Amino acid sequence: MELNRPQNLGMRFEGIVKTFGEKTALYFPESIPGHPSRVTFSSLNEGANQTARLLKASGIRVGDVVCIVGEKTIASFYMMLGALKIGAPYVILDPECPLERLSRILSKCQPKMVVGPKPALETLADTTQSLKAKTLETTALLETIRPRFRKH
Repeated sequence: MELNRPQNLGMRFEGIVKTFGEKTALYFPESIPGHPSRVTFSSLNEGANQTARLLKASGIRVGDVVCIVGEKTIASFYMMLGALKIGAPYVILDPECPLERLSRILSKCQPKMVVGPKPALETLADTTQSLKAKTLETTALLETIRPRFRKH
């Protein structure tokens, strides 16, 4: 008899990957150099798993908040799913919001890590430093996370 073990959304995504593995999960009209405009569920899952390992190696644990600054990119999807896989909630921040508002949101959610493009991280530097939050540039994430993209 199998027990009903609780699963988080990141774990449930594994089942979706088994069903839809090579189908398109994400489409980006303007692709990032070195990354395809279409990403399969399998590739997205692989990148999310690598991101989850990176988060754990950076000291992020269950319940730690991760803030993601910026637009919807492949890096933000890796980060969202990677955080969910390790049980870390995430907060999306719009870099177009006034700095005061972003600082208030960061102060309330007390993130352990803030991920985003370099200009956004520079703008938020005083707040992230006062919160002792780690920062990670999205370009550095993409250089670290290299899932095998499949042709389809």
